[in-house]
Amino acid sequence: PKLSACAANSSWTFLLVFAVFDTLYVKETNDKYTFKVFSSNLNIPVLKLENTVCPSLVNEGDLDGNGTTEVGILDTWNTSSCRLYRIYTLQNNKWCYLVPPLETSESVRASGFELAESTGIKNRIRVRYADFEAPLSSCSSSPIKDTIVIASFLSIE
Repeated sequence: PKLSACAANSSWTFLLVFAVFDTLYVKETNDKYTFKVFSSNLNIPVLKLENTVCPSLVNEGDLDGNGTTEVGILDTWNTSSCRLYRIYTLQNNKWCYLVPPLETSESVRASGFELAESTGIKNRIRVRYADFEAPLSSCSSSPIKDTIVIASFLSIE
């Protein structure tokens, strides 16, 4: 399931249901480029998203095979087709990146391919992202890099 924070008529948007017990919500803050993602489960910490407009959130499922659900967030901005796709996971009750943020072009997002998929091998994730080093690549169009990476659990701070 994928939802955009801009789809709501108010600043509260129901987001993702994790199993049967957790629902995530997104709320715009007083700073119009900052959002907070929080859960109905008070044991899950708030995730602050900065420098984005209308973030799209995706329930990625368990990408790395560790038994927890990952959350994908596609950053957006008013003046660019280049967007970062960030995959968040909880580790030791703190949010972190499962893998480094993925650069995406408009053509990568429109390709129909998932940006991240489970490989079925613990800590190995298949990712697809824009190859901006290829000749004539742009935010509108770029070749797709398709590879398997190891979960890196990077700090977001």
